[in-house]
Amino acid sequence: MRLRKITIHHIRLPFRMRFKHALASHSEAHNIVIACELEDGTIGYGESIPRGYVTGESVNSVFDLFRHIRPSSFKKDISSPEQLFSELSGHLFPTQGEWGLQAARCALELALIDAYGKSFNVSASAVLEPLRIEGATVSSPGVSGVIGEGGLFRNKLRARAMKLYGLPAIKLKVGRGERDTVRTVSRIRRVLGANYDLRIDVNGVWTYSEAVSIVKALEPYGLSAIEEPLREEDKHRLSELRRFTSVPIILDESFCSKGDLEWILNKRTADGINIRISKCGGLVPSLEMAALARKNGLIVQLGSHVGEDSILGAAARHFLAIFPNVRFLETSYGFVLLKRSIVRERLCFGYGGRLAGKLKPSGLGVRVDEKRLKHYSERAFEIRL
Repeated sequence: MRLRKITIHHIRLPFRMRFKHALASHSEAHNIVIACELEDGTIGYGESIPRGYVTGESVNSVFDLFRHIRPSSFKKDISSPEQLFSELSGHLFPTQGEWGLQAARCALELALIDAYGKSFNVSASAVLEPLRIEGATVSSPGVSGVIGEGGLFRNKLRARAMKLYGLPAIKLKVGRGERDTVRTVSRIRRVLGANYDLRIDVNGVWTYSEAVSIVKALEPYGLSAIEEPLREEDKHRLSELRRFTSVPIILDESFCSKGDLEWILNKRTADGINIRISKCGGLVPSLEMAALARKNGLIVQLGSHVGEDSILGAAARHFLAIFPNVRFLETSYGFVLLKRSIVRERLCFGYGGRLAGKLKPSGLGVRVDEKRLKHYSERAFEIRL
């Protein structure tokens, strides 16, 4: 079965509320959605979120990439799920590298898995079965709450509501400055109680000297992890910073590729990684890196970009079906944050952070509403094969 057409969409989805952290403030999502149509008329959809401060990509760079790719690169006859997996494990793009192609690769990979999965009547998890790790029997944790930067009073209310809803953990976004960080953490800890699982995300804005001082000041508050503590200029000192704290350090913006993971392992710069399927290039590379991280004793967190719709939410569930051994889980926030969705299924989480919403048995398991896709599409172009 061959591809007949690839359509690349830039969609814009409004938020219910503004979400802010140290690197950005978001009031709407600007996502890439790719539709892959096969010869038999089956259409599959993939999604990604290009973020310049994460992988160096933008919506424009993704569009430019596809405009300059030869259509002949995609004229392959796929006759089985096994062959599809083999192709996905190779190079989806003729000149694929590790920087600046992750979001483009993710959207295309998910669209191909969805299209061929539907055509072959198999799920994405079945396509990805070769990546399953023997003995991976730990069940996935509940979804963590995430609190963005904002007014302290409002964030205390959010923390209290998340605790009452039974969410097993909360990640708190913090900014610059020791005084404000410690004050915020101490107040949220007081709301949650001494034993509640609380971690912070710095989004890479602390200098090394700030980080040393702040992590020492935060020791009494029992944090379970500190995510991306150092700015780009100081990240070569991460291994030094680890000596000043027993709190695990998880890397996010500093980890997007296999090359980044090798650097973490070789230099011992972190205790864990935050895998976000979009920034890591799709399900196949994400699962491969999760397996390597687990083999080397690293914490694996499955995260998400602000503004993900349910195509990426469905991809996260297939990730968990193959690799349930994540320490922290962040997914399915779309119904909380997005005013509108292009997906018919309502993928969300319920009390205790338990994932809710049922996937269809083939492909990624969600149905895109074509009318909504066209309505929220800012621009699109086709590659006919």
